[in-house]
Amino acid sequence: INDSGDGPYFYSTNLDGSEPKKIKISKFQPIDVEDLSYGKCGEKNCIFIGDIGDNFHSRKTIHIIGVEEENTFSGPVVPVIDLNLRYPDGSYNAEAMALHPSGDLFIITKIQNNYEESKIFKLSKNLLNDKLKNTKKLEFLGTLKLKKILKNNRQITGMSISPDGERFLILTYETAIEFNINLSSKIDWNSLVLKEGENFNLIKLDVLKQQEAITYSYD
Repeated sequence: INDSGDGPYFYSTNLDGSEPKKIKISKFQPIDVEDLSYGKCGEKNCIFIGDIGDNFHSRKTIHIIGVEEENTFSGPVVPVIDLNLRYPDGSYNAEAMALHPSGDLFIITKIQNNYEESKIFKLSKNLLNDKLKNTKKLEFLGTLKLKKILKNNRQITGMSISPDGERFLILTYETAIEFNINLSSKIDWNSLVLKEGENFNLIKLDVLKQQEAITYSYD
């Protein structure tokens, strides 16, 4: 995917980068697309695309769609899941979204300054697959306390959940962190103490100019 301003599209290639394709998404007018994920949507496999960016904290709702996976995308696609979501306590800018193997979907917000911590929100599997067209409310789980881990840039720009659900990755403009934490388990985020080598590990990266996407391979 591209960032804001691109329109209702996603892109596919082979694993070696060959045969790039631009696929139009019908009935989708995004404001600021930021992340994508892959997993089950009912009995189907879907690519989930998150229109979740909000640099000015002005959006009343965010938008997530699910597009059914095809072996070869050859033309426009129509979402099989189309969700309008709202946060329980206002507006947030976010660039990190991932689907858990349990079917729950998670969003981690992007902080605006060094005085804040990122917040973790969840949409349950039942709400994700609910066909009603009403606006659904995200559940606040807690804060991801990174101040003691990352001294400088703590702006989260992407995330991914391992295929077994037992770990998750976050990406910032400087580094990546893998947490040995299952997001779908019951966690008291307020009392959780993060310890390197115990429940998280820093991953050294060659810093890219604007790194905003990360994923686990399927295996």
